Parts: sequence; structure tokens; C-alpha cells
Amino acid sequence: MSVTDELIKAFKEELSKQTATLKEELIKNEVRQEGSSIRSRISLFEERLENYLKLNDVLEKNNIIIVGLITDDANLVTYTISILNELLEIELNGDRFDSMYKLGNSSSSPIKVKFILYLTKSLVLSKTFKLKGSNVYNNSNLCEENREREKVLKNHLKEERKKNHKAYINNWNLYVNGEQFNVEDVKQLNETEKKEVERGEVVDTSSAVEIVSSNN
Repeated sequence: MSVTDELIKAFKEELSKQTATLKEELIKNEVRQEGSSIRSRISLFEERLENYLKLNDVLEKNNIIIVGLITDDANLVTYTISILNELLEIELNGDRFDSMYKLGNSSSSPIKVKFILYLTKSLVLSKTFKLKGSNVYNNSNLCEENREREKVLKNHLKEERKKNHKAYINNWNLYVNGEQFNVEDVKQLNETEKKEVERGEVVDTSSAVEIVSSNN
């Protein structure tokens, strides 16, 4: 092989190495850019979701859902109002209600009630303890996402109180002995505790009963 051929061969090998290195750098750069783009899109999605949940809470702020009443559509409004007045021992008239309709076609379907004023809803919720034993109950109207968030917080609230910790819920946050946890924090705590149980860690199983309000 001539000197020229050897030089050409060496040049090709070096060019090949440089090309491979360049391709690798380009791929890494694309991955970084793509990762940054994905993180940006995720952040934007989370922000929009949070805004949606806040807006939904505002729109549903004056609503409750009544479960356990059996009535037909023709007598829905008058019957529901009369039953609420009787069971809750309050005096509501039609002027307090913005709308009322069933969430289904059955005579026993849940009834969604929207009050004109949030104050009226608060009054009704403050009297719900009187429904005990009546097979009728009501609940603040939450969207599916917020119901799931509420479930996560309330479940962990019970566990913390079983440990005799001072715990309460306010504005989608759980407070334990003065320390604040949002929903994602609580989920991480649940995962950590689950792993501890799997490792055979001792878990306090003493019982506790409580009534809490986490909506608004």
C-alpha cells in the first residue's frame, strides 16, 4: 500500500470517528431539547389542570348532591324542599334555589341542587347531622378530580389521627402537627408507608372516628 493510500485510509478512519462523535452529540442534544420540551408541556398541562379545578370549584361552589330521596320528576322540587325542611328542621322556600334536577332516570337517582347563595348551602351542610338514620344524605358537589384529591387527603388524615397526631384539612392541604402537605406530598407519604409495611415495619392501628370538611 502506498503512502498516499495509507494517508487516505487514515483520513477516512478519522473522518468516520469524527462523524460518529458528531452524530452522538447531535442525538444527545436532541434528547435534551426533547426532554426540555416534554417537561415544558407537562408543566403547562399541570397549570391548566389546576386552573380547571379551581374554576370548577367556583362553578360548583353553591351545589350539593342529595342521595336517598325517592320522587318523580313532576314533584321533584316541591317534595325535595319539603323533605329538606322536615329532616333538617329549617325553613327553605323556592327562592333559595337556582336549579334542581336528577342525575339519572330512576325515581331514586341522586338529586343535584344549586342554591342561589353559598350561605344557604352552608346552612344545609351545617344541619346534615340531623339526617342520621333517615337514609338520606347530601354532599358538596365536587368534580371527579377533586373527589379523588379529597379521598387521598381524608384517608391520610385518618391515618395521622390514629397516631394521635394533630391533623386537619384546609384548602386542599393536609396539616399534621403544624406541617403542611399538598396532595402530591400525601401520595408520596402513602408510598413510603406502604414500603415500610412491606418491609415489616410496625404500624399503629388504633382506631379513630372524625367528621371533617375539606370543601371551601
